[in-house]
Amino acid sequence: MNSCTNDRSIVKMPALPTHADQPHQCRCELHAAARRRGRYVACRRASLGFVAAELADRQLQCQSRPGQSRRVLDRDLAPTRLLEDTPFGFHYAAIRQVPDGDGERNVRITPIIMPSTRIIPARAVQFVIFEVPMNATRTATFAASYRLDGSPVDQWKLNEMSGRHNPLLFDDRTHTYVGTWANRFGQDRAQMSEKWSGIKGVVMEDMAMAMSQGAIADRSNEHLVPAGQAVVRCRRQLLESARRVAEGGDPIGVDADVSAIRGIDATVPGNVRWQDLVKPEAGVVP
Repeated sequence: MNSCTNDRSIVKMPALPTHADQPHQCRCELHAAARRRGRYVACRRASLGFVAAELADRQLQCQSRPGQSRRVLDRDLAPTRLLEDTPFGFHYAAIRQVPDGDGERNVRITPIIMPSTRIIPARAVQFVIFEVPMNATRTATFAASYRLDGSPVDQWKLNEMSGRHNPLLFDDRTHTYVGTWANRFGQDRAQMSEKWSGIKGVVMEDMAMAMSQGAIADRSNEHLVPAGQAVVRCRRQLLESARRVAEGGDPIGVDADVSAIRGIDATVPGNVRWQDLVKPEAGVVP
C-alpha cells in the first residue's frame, strides 16, 4: 500500500497498477486535463453511461466481428442494466440481445472505482477517466486511453472523435472547456436530424450535460432514467465513504487491488453470467 503525507495526516492509497505480469502490454496516451465549472457528482453523472463508449466503438471502427456492435446498439435501445458492489466500488453492466445471434448477448461492463475513476469499455480502445474535484464548484478531468493489443493509440483520431478540435468549445492551450449557454454548448440544431444531440464530439456532449446543470444543481425535482441506477449507487458510496472517514475508518476502495480491473465489451452465449466476465481467469480481452 502506498501512502502520501502532508502536515495534517497520512492518507492511505491503493497500490498503483503494474502491467509487467500482464500478457498484453499497453501503450497509453494521457489526455490533458479538461478544467470545467461543475460539481464533481454532476460531472460524473454526465459520463457514467455507456453512450460515449458506444459511439466511440462505432467511430473507431472495431475490426472484431465487423458490424455486429452497431447492429446490437441500433436494435436494442433498452438494455438490461445491472449493478454489483465490489471492493473498489461497483460494476455497472448493460446487457443487450444480439440480433440473429442464436441467444448471444452483448455485455458491456464499466468498473466504477471509488472515489473518482471509471473505465469505459470499447472494443478498440479503453478509456480510464479520472474526475478530480478542485473545490465545491470546479472539477478537473483526466483521461488515459490504451489498447490491450499493444498498438499505439491514435491521439488525433481520439481528439477528433471527442470534439477537442473545436476551438469554440475547447481551449487546447489551457486545456479548458469553454462551452456556455451563450454559445449553446456548441449545439447546431440543424444537425440534429443527423447527429441526435447536434453537438460534435462525445466528450463535448458529456461536457454540455454537466455544464448545463449549473455549478450547483437543484436535485429536488430530479427525474432519473434507468441509467440513473449508477448515479444513485455512486452517490451512496461517496456518502458511505464520507461516513466511514468521519468515524475514523477508511473509505471504500482503499485496500482494493485495481491492477487487473478492465472494462468489458464482449459477445457471449446467453448462459454466461456477466459477473464471470470480470474474473481474471475468464481471459476476456475487450
